[in-house]
Amino acid sequence: MMAHELGHALLHKGVNTPFLRNVTTGTFIPRIEKEANQFAFKLLLNNFENDEAMTKYQIPDTLSLPDEMERFIKKQKEISMIFKTKMLTIIFLSIVILSACTNINLSKYDSENPMVISHRGSPVDYPEHSFAGYDDAINKGSRYIEQDLILSKDNKLVVSHDNNLKRTLGIDINISDTNYNELKKYKFKNGEHLHLLNDVFKKYGNDVNYVIETKQSGNKNHLMENELLNVVNGYNLENNIILQSFSLESLNYMNKKDNTIPQMLLLDDKKSENINTIIDTIPTNVKIITLSGNKMNKKTVDVIKKTDRLAMAYTLNTKTQIEKARQLKLDGFFTNETERALENKK
Repeated sequence: MMAHELGHALLHKGVNTPFLRNVTTGTFIPRIEKEANQFAFKLLLNNFENDEAMTKYQIPDTLSLPDEMERFIKKQKEISMIFKTKMLTIIFLSIVILSACTNINLSKYDSENPMVISHRGSPVDYPEHSFAGYDDAINKGSRYIEQDLILSKDNKLVVSHDNNLKRTLGIDINISDTNYNELKKYKFKNGEHLHLLNDVFKKYGNDVNYVIETKQSGNKNHLMENELLNVVNGYNLENNIILQSFSLESLNYMNKKDNTIPQMLLLDDKKSENINTIIDTIPTNVKIITLSGNKMNKKTVDVIKKTDRLAMAYTLNTKTQIEKARQLKLDGFFTNETERALENKK
């Protein structure tokens, strides 16, 4: 078989141009050089596939290929199809995984798929808000980790539940009265010090979602809220954040600055118990209302759900509490026991 006949036959079999190039410069080159003249070989390399050329060089419309080549072409097409299928599968799974890791979509959470928030990381086994605690929660499957914020004397966003460090570090000083460089000197038992919110973002990026509480709400001309939004924007993590507070003033202020970040209102025991009397005063920018676990019951949960908001509770740790959340059809909850909570979710 001449090379020009071989080239036409290959094209006639539906072999595309890139594949033809690969074939002519690879497997079949020795055979073409052996069976054909140099003119036909060059013609084949130049993608001989138009009618004008076929007429000019009198290439017949129907040609057969040796069995060996027929099998080769069939095999290459099969490999190509498998490769394309695998690549499409990988791309699809990558999109799914990235979607799961980045954007917070509140509409996907309900009583059948509750949002489980790791309360201060894993405080049972590790220091509160420590990297070790966050790592533990994430390794157990958590997609949401909590940060409490206290503004230091030099206006740094320190991740800590307590302003006074007596309980957590054994030091009777207040974060709000101390510069961060001084605070860093005090270590937890595992060797870590208090972290800044920036440090948490640097470490975890958009691999996890953050539920961040403003604690000194409304103080210092909203310095905390302004700095929080600046840091979030600086790391481009707007899609990974839920803002939470016991203070409506704080939430309303942040909503005016950025109304794209979901907001959660926390209620103490008294407000949780009397949710029916205050529900109409809660602005629509608050998409999640979180009850005290001591006051969650069918009545208080139903009041929230009737407003098309997510109903959550804090802090549920025991099997009994977590099962009660399921029975009450809560849409999510905070927990110190991430593994237990996620196991119950299955």
